[in-house]
Amino acid sequence: MLENSILLLLCYGWLYLSVLVHALMRTTAGRLLGFKVYRGWVGSGEWRWKTSIAGAPWYFGPFPFGEYTLLHPEEMSGLRWRGALMTLVVLAVDLAMMWALVQFWPRIEIYFSWEKEGPVSAFLVFTLSIRGFDVLVHLLPAQIRVDGLTYPTDGSLLLEYISGKYAESWGPKFVFRETYQRCAKRYDPDFSYRASWIWKTTQEERTLFGEANIAVAAGNHKALIEKYQILLQNPKLVGGERAFLLDSMACTAMMEDCDVVPSRALEWAREAQALVPQIRTVRGTLGTALVQTGVYAEAIELLTPLTTPDNDETDRVISSLFLAKACDRQGDACQAALWLSHAGKPEAFEKLRSRIMAELSPETMARLT
Repeated sequence: MLENSILLLLCYGWLYLSVLVHALMRTTAGRLLGFKVYRGWVGSGEWRWKTSIAGAPWYFGPFPFGEYTLLHPEEMSGLRWRGALMTLVVLAVDLAMMWALVQFWPRIEIYFSWEKEGPVSAFLVFTLSIRGFDVLVHLLPAQIRVDGLTYPTDGSLLLEYISGKYAESWGPKFVFRETYQRCAKRYDPDFSYRASWIWKTTQEERTLFGEANIAVAAGNHKALIEKYQILLQNPKLVGGERAFLLDSMACTAMMEDCDVVPSRALEWAREAQALVPQIRTVRGTLGTALVQTGVYAEAIELLTPLTTPDNDETDRVISSLFLAKACDRQGDACQAALWLSHAGKPEAFEKLRSRIMAELSPETMARLT
């Protein structure tokens, strides 16, 4: 029993070493080939240990499954062969690690005097199967989600590099073309990617946009606002795309601790609403900004229509919560309690709900009990 336990620990150690080597080799090869490393993940699990390696944040989970290194080329010339070579080097390292296991595992078992069950060790098959599956997932031309954002697998990257489509799809851009397109269409239903600002702009601005979204995924909401403000200086950024950035800034400023005064968020929300007055999401953002700046009557007029069933859950819940605050500030504790009940208790909005409740008067809170 003790020998089996030791062998299981060795299986765990080898699997974790494999994903670590994969990530480090991708980082090393990427840097040598002109890529910048933005972030790295090794392992999986809810709990993660965070550290910084060469100025980039790295996250280490307890389970030896899954790894991802976020890189982006610092220049586009020669990207086909550089990107393909980097991906093939990582694949070669993965295969080399599996070959090494096959060569050395029998010696480990002999050392522990452990009898094999048949021609192939059960421990060896178990370990190779887990690692082989992990490698296979990375080779499939697909996309994976890491910390809420979408990234390409190694197989998808390899196809993009070889075909030369990397610049069009952004490759491992921190928010994929499809994600950007989906967001932009919320503000402009007729949005066309090839006619858009993000398609025509410089690589530097596309990178800045990506860095802003990486920052917010890491919890640095202030950085998103700072980087978006730089992008908004471009006069070619107009229409729905400009409203998209302005609305995101206003929402972030109100929902997170970003050291932004409410009046500034209100300015962004008003500008976004002036660009796309027909978009419900923008009206909701403006309404919440009005609540935060004390303009309650106008806020109630904007937010109330967004609480009906034909609106999506995000608009309904957020509007209801801020309507509760607006009514509370106007002294209508009964209506405030009704709006808070109307918002419900969806898990995704628990943080915001708790914050709003902490700001309500004792009279409103008494109505909830």
